[in-house]
Amino acid sequence: MNLSENTPSDLLARIMTYIGAAFRFQSSWALPASAGEPPRLLAFERRALSRMVSRAEHMIRCWIILLAFAHIRDDTAPTRQWTLPLSIQAGKRRPISFAEREILARRKPEPPAFRVSLPPINETSRWAFERQRTGHPKRRSEQIEAALDMRLKRLFTLLDEADDRARNIASIWKGRIRSIRKAPPIRRPHFDPLRGAGAPGTLLETAEEDEARTVRQFHLIAHTAVQGVYALCGRQCS
Repeated sequence: MNLSENTPSDLLARIMTYIGAAFRFQSSWALPASAGEPPRLLAFERRALSRMVSRAEHMIRCWIILLAFAHIRDDTAPTRQWTLPLSIQAGKRRPISFAEREILARRKPEPPAFRVSLPPINETSRWAFERQRTGHPKRRSEQIEAALDMRLKRLFTLLDEADDRARNIASIWKGRIRSIRKAPPIRRPHFDPLRGAGAPGTLLETAEEDEARTVRQFHLIAHTAVQGVYALCGRQCS
């Protein structure tokens, strides 16, 4: 895989620069907040910062995929046993009670889990579906602000964990692709953690031209790395 001018050190520097821009955006637009509370933003600035954090998370996602490819290429990650999951019939959502709404509204804010594989386009978790419709509006706003601040502060932690995550993912992918190749064609799940060569449209909406270009470049490089993982596992993991 030819990275041309996009060397690993260049990519890492670009991620860190963008994270720095997100922190500067927050500090520039934050309203006064009480001690111990996350910085407060108006709704427009909060949405803008959320999109910046999402773009940074996706750049880190792509960086981890590139590192995972390197671990498989250099054979520095073992193959982990992986079996095809059983299909599970999804149940219908049930209405939630007033008491459950209050519990959800008062629960401690936390950032969503960070995953390398993008979820299916139509997938919406039960908690995400319910939390959009629960709780007192003021509490809900405070939860959003707190979770966004946690996501922003987590970015550097994700970078610190990137190589460990990549090695673990590389082990899983090696076992998974080996299982896929051995399974009957009708039962082979599609392996595409990024859902194609194009960056998610939601990350590009309202992005400045240079931001959108950077996200597209990271996504394409990571997509190329995924194809490299397939090729390498065809030789090493069969």
